[in-house]
Amino acid sequence: MRTKLLYTTTLLITTISLSVFSQNKLDFMGFPSEGISQESNFYNNKSTQALENLRTLKTFPSPTSLPSGIAYDGQFLWVCGYNEYAIYKISTVDGSIINTVPVNLQRPYGITYSNDTIYMIDNTTKNIFAFDPLTGSCLDTIIVNHNLIYPTGLYKLNNDFIFNDTKGPQPSTLGDSTYFYNNLTNNINGNGTFGTYATGITYDGQYLWINDNPTQSTMKIDPQTWTLQASYKIPGGMYPNGITWDGQSLWEINNASDSIYMLDPGSVTLINNNLSENKLTIFPNPVNSNENFNILSNNIIPENIYIIDENGKLLANKQVKANSALVTLNANELKLSSGVYSVNVVGKNQNVTSTLVVK
Repeated sequence: MRTKLLYTTTLLITTISLSVFSQNKLDFMGFPSEGISQESNFYNNKSTQALENLRTLKTFPSPTSLPSGIAYDGQFLWVCGYNEYAIYKISTVDGSIINTVPVNLQRPYGITYSNDTIYMIDNTTKNIFAFDPLTGSCLDTIIVNHNLIYPTGLYKLNNDFIFNDTKGPQPSTLGDSTYFYNNLTNNINGNGTFGTYATGITYDGQYLWINDNPTQSTMKIDPQTWTLQASYKIPGGMYPNGITWDGQSLWEINNASDSIYMLDPGSVTLINNNLSENKLTIFPNPVNSNENFNILSNNIIPENIYIIDENGKLLANKQVKANSALVTLNANELKLSSGVYSVNVVGKNQNVTSTLVVK
């Protein structure tokens, strides 16, 4: 109680205003980027909000700290990541790495397995590459003859490659699409996306499942009528980059938590704190004392961020001027030593608090 009173009093009497804290530029999948930033209305989404959770059956750590995609070969999972130049073959039983295969691809933002071949879509060249899963040698380069901006996710269905292309997160941006590309005929057909920033994609034999980063959900879509059947909240935080289907369950890989989740699509539970409510997510959490950490506030555009120690002492008041729900801070610059801290985000008559642990 004393801590709460000190904390409240400190907030009321504090009038310190510091300069805007510099933010690392990230692309829409949470990877370092020079040209794309999340600083513009990233969470003003246009999709149906997820009102149910898919039940989590298993959780494994990702073999890479920046995962971008996941695929299933009938027995094992395959994971690709940003700037890794490798793909990882991992067990579905315990998440252990079976094999690490080198590949000459820097930014594979989607991966799929078909006919003993790994296919990945490259966000640099905007083309699809085929790899030998045993040696990692490139078997084919499929040049997608289309003006793609930011291709993500990949699934091969017969002769069609299915992937997303997002022009930007703003609702005013037109052309966000899911494409069906036939490399034999070079024919491409697109449908408008349901999400604000679609990422991973898979197919269960009847429905497409497409992840959406802003709503942290996966969307169940009928590909015949192109209608949204349902939208489910999935675990791990704001970057559910990849998804795959193993015949019974969905597997999601998330860049915010660096984890893999096995999900039951037949078991859902209602969630109370859905996207219409105020919520604060801090990641990574715990964080090392010399590292960056991210603060994501749902439904609040931050104006001030207060960090308070366990004794109620105000350690920092960061004034935020950027119109962004995501703010990146550095524990070392804030002089945060090992301990537990309260983080309070305040914006236009709203505030929300969460806990940060520094190692």
